[in-house]
Amino acid sequence: MSSGIDLSTLMSITVHDIKNDINHLIGKVERIELEQAKPLPALGDIKADAIHINHQLVQLLALYKADEGLLKPFINQYGFTEFLDEKCMQHQSYAKAQHKAISVHCDDSLFAFFDESLISSVVDSALENALRYAKTSVQLRAEHAAPYHVIHIEDDGKGYPEDVIHQPIQSKSIDQQSKHTGLGFHFAQSILDLHSNREHKGYFELGRSDTLGGARFSIFLP
Repeated sequence: MSSGIDLSTLMSITVHDIKNDINHLIGKVERIELEQAKPLPALGDIKADAIHINHQLVQLLALYKADEGLLKPFINQYGFTEFLDEKCMQHQSYAKAQHKAISVHCDDSLFAFFDESLISSVVDSALENALRYAKTSVQLRAEHAAPYHVIHIEDDGKGYPEDVIHQPIQSKSIDQQSKHTGLGFHFAQSILDLHSNREHKGYFELGRSDTLGGARFSIFLP
């Protein structure tokens, strides 16, 4: 007996509802934080975990929409300094709770065309990972490297394993030993595939930070 709703639609609705519930939980934690005389590390950890789950749900929903041909970018021009400063502010409370610093390095004259909401999700995911594995510092940088504008998220942690850095993007998938699903990598590439300029398409690269010595996640926008 059919309920009239297919499984994929049901999944999309369910993920969306769970995402809203988690946003509500994050809001409650933030209100409790404001009521405290001094920061409580445990609250920061709960909030960080909730944000991480929320980001994963956003990625899952976006991948579903991309697979169904429903994910359409809304391209506009944005300044990188303002964009990265906002990302820094959004993650600042968690960084402080972990005694880690985030800094932004970008020329104020640097602008690019992209979907702010979609690229914001990619940066959020990369920044969240950088803060998780950094020792003390995370850096957000942007530069123009024709024909691309590039956003770098770098940290001073151990960095990516060499075999992961040199894997093709399509191979960055499930790791049975680490239980890493590669969802973030597939999500990032799905979003960047939607950004193109003539023959150039968006992509990402993994590497080692020249300035901090840890991981570097680079987003290339055409």
